Amino acid sequence: MAFSSSGQSQCWMDRGSFSAAVRALQRSLVYCWGKAIAIDSDYGPQTSAAVASLQTGLGVRRDGVYGPQTAAAIRNGWALVGTNRCGNPRPCPGCN
Repeated sequence: MAFSSSGQSQCWMDRGSFSAAVRALQRSLVYCWGKAIAIDSDYGPQTSAAVASLQTGLGVRRDGVYGPQTAAAIRNGWALVGTNRCGNPRPCPGCN
C-alpha cells in the first residue's frame, strides 16, 4: 500500500494483484455496479475491463487500474446517483 505525502494510505490494484482487497473490489463491481466478473481475488483481465468500464462511466481516465482517482470517483459517484444497485446510499465494501 502506498502513502501520500500527508500520510494517507492509497490503495493501488492492477493486473497481477491477488488479495482480499481485490476480492472486495470484485464483490462491489458485481453486486453494486452489475459487472459480470468472477470473484476470485485475482485482478486479471475481467476485473481490469470492469474497472475500465466503470471509469468511463464515472469520467475517470480509462486505464483499468484501481487507484486513488478511481476510488475517489466511486465515492463521489454515489453522490451523483444517490444510491447503488445494492440499495445503499453509500459505497459497498471494497469501493473505498
